[in-house]
Amino acid sequence: MTRLQRTVLTVAAAAFGAGIGTGLAVPVARAAMDQSPSGIHADFIERLRTGFNLTPQQVADVELFHRMFDDERMRVARDFDLEQWPPQARTRFREAHQRLQKRIEFVLDETQRELYRRQTRPQSAPPTLQNR
Repeated sequence: MTRLQRTVLTVAAAAFGAGIGTGLAVPVARAAMDQSPSGIHADFIERLRTGFNLTPQQVADVELFHRMFDDERMRVARDFDLEQWPPQARTRFREAHQRLQKRIEFVLDETQRELYRRQTRPQSAPPTLQNR
């Protein structure tokens, strides 16, 4: 084997090893991220994850729905003077919150959904989990 062939073989083996290392490390890092929600809703999402035994995909979906809810909430805040909150703004906020609730319920299985509804639907207050 010539020196050039050995060099090519060494570079190929190193690239292959790096690819395998990356392929093994990325899923492990992703799994760790899936288990630890972050952001302003992290405590709420963590209570959902543990209280309803959510799968990593369900946690990711709920995080996405909260980001969407935050975006809608910011659009409402930009559209209206927050100190005045006219009825139209309150209505839009309630509608955005209802969409969030429906999206969360969509990713839950039937048992999780029933428990979630019982815990998040007080009779007179907006839907929230205890101590949210």
